[in-house]
Amino acid sequence: MQPKAPVLEESFTIHLGAQMKTMHNLRLISCDVLDFCRHQAQPEDSGLSPQRLQTAMTLYSSSLAGVILLVDNRISSFIGIKKDFAELCKRSTEFHFPSLDKQLDVIRNTVSPLNTLRPSSGTTSPRVGSPACSSTSSSSASSPYRETPDQRLNASNASTTAGNGFDFTACSDTRSSAGNRTTLQPGDFYVTRHSNLSQAHCVFHLVVDDSIRSNQLSSRQPCIVGLRNVLHHAAVHNVFSISVPLLLSHEMTEEMTLQWCLKRAELVFKCVKGFMMENSSWSGSETRTIQFVLPPGISEGVFTHFTSMLPNIFRLANALDLR
Repeated sequence: MQPKAPVLEESFTIHLGAQMKTMHNLRLISCDVLDFCRHQAQPEDSGLSPQRLQTAMTLYSSSLAGVILLVDNRISSFIGIKKDFAELCKRSTEFHFPSLDKQLDVIRNTVSPLNTLRPSSGTTSPRVGSPACSSTSSSSASSPYRETPDQRLNASNASTTAGNGFDFTACSDTRSSAGNRTTLQPGDFYVTRHSNLSQAHCVFHLVVDDSIRSNQLSSRQPCIVGLRNVLHHAAVHNVFSISVPLLLSHEMTEEMTLQWCLKRAELVFKCVKGFMMENSSWSGSETRTIQFVLPPGISEGVFTHFTSMLPNIFRLANALDLR
């Protein structure tokens, strides 16, 4: 068994806005993204872990935590990070929401008819709230994250519709093949809700493909558009803390040279900053937190490059000198 890579992290406080400034927290961390879902081992006589207790206490609050997982276009839990995540979900009982398998079944049943509404190639893709996506965005009016405790406890008895709290956002410009209408497109995402994870109440499953490895990724790519839509839904549904894969990858691969990593990090930093500046939900008085997650195993030297890049893109809050 290989020793676990040390966790590298750095925290920043930033200001948004020119006149009405708001303060937010950014955290740069190198770790396994599933660590935000995984409970740490506790001695048998120690009782409930403090982290799990904190997550449970904020389940019905207006300050929720979310994690973005990068997945393939199939709504399943059989391979890769989806399988690892499903195994984590099964390690403890889910009392408040339907099981992961049931949630995925609802999403599959929702996606099939929605894929027939996708525009043909060359036309504008449906946006959240448009008639083409009305059945998916209906949950926005009655947010799944603002349900009363009774509604949440009865979620397993709710009807299997998109309004049951499972969001599916179509961001692609192409139709799914007629043979498999439950296949998603890059930039699509779906949401699952959980009460038994370590540091997350909801998980945004963002669909990506092999184009994510390209060194020529632009802000118009479906995965970047999907990331912006994820941040939008997180803001609307009171997800005040969200973990974003900075390199749009959960592991290091051969093509990820230093220059590749710096270019990708700059793109994601600027995309997130642009969204924060444009979205009115971020201009309120509440402080939000974004965790930029780097794959585990990155050297301290490379990590330092990222920590020096971030202050050049975001406006850091000035430290107070109390002398």
